[in-house]
Amino acid sequence: MKVMQPHIRHEIRQAGLRESVEETLDLIVEAPLTLRIQGRPHTVIMRTPGDEIALAAGFCLGEGLLSSPEDIEALSYGADGTDTVDLSLSPGRPVPQNDAVPHIGQAGGGLRADHRTVIPIGPTPPLDLGLLFTGLSALPDFQPVRTLTRAAHGAALFDGEGQVLASAEDVGRHNALDKVIGKALLEKKLGRVAFLVLSSRISLELVQKAAMARIPVVAAVSRPTATAVALAKRLDMALVCRGGPERLFVFCGNQRLN
Repeated sequence: MKVMQPHIRHEIRQAGLRESVEETLDLIVEAPLTLRIQGRPHTVIMRTPGDEIALAAGFCLGEGLLSSPEDIEALSYGADGTDTVDLSLSPGRPVPQNDAVPHIGQAGGGLRADHRTVIPIGPTPPLDLGLLFTGLSALPDFQPVRTLTRAAHGAALFDGEGQVLASAEDVGRHNALDKVIGKALLEKKLGRVAFLVLSSRISLELVQKAAMARIPVVAAVSRPTATAVALAKRLDMALVCRGGPERLFVFCGNQRLN
């Protein structure tokens, strides 16, 4: 199977009021990825090529289809030459029974997992606010595709010392989060995650995905939605966003911050 690139060069005309010039710009790529579970089509995800296995793992964790790497019997990408991830669940793990349903990551396709079944996150050591400032400031360093295309969302996971555990990019903010959670899941690092940093606003679906991964603190460049804050409060999660050059807005979960 031909390896797809996350971005391509495209000829454009840069039009000005007095003159125009021809040049080329990098455009981000979005393409459909089919996820098959036990050999049956489960969903189709519009994503930026790259980290397909991590994307599938993170997506399935967020959907409640698996809860640990031990739930995965086999996971592969492109085995039959198509743009497909194949997941085989371990014996005893419930197998979803549904027809393929499109999941448009960048548009916020609906999660099938019911957020009312997500349990609150347990106590964690207070997190230094300075680490959130550092994480938010460092996020652009993990976004090479955004640097080229100005069109990619990013997500990064950090431990309690502020060390990055995983990072990912995608045209869809949901996909970027699935990818980074999937990386941490497969590398058995989810238990070390102290906080998540996002390039986007914090929506209901992103709170749910973070909660399914047991992430206690979520920081973002933009503000959360009111619905996201209400769910985060119920799940005992801290939501934070930039409030200025030296300020953060803390919407809930003060007890998790120092």
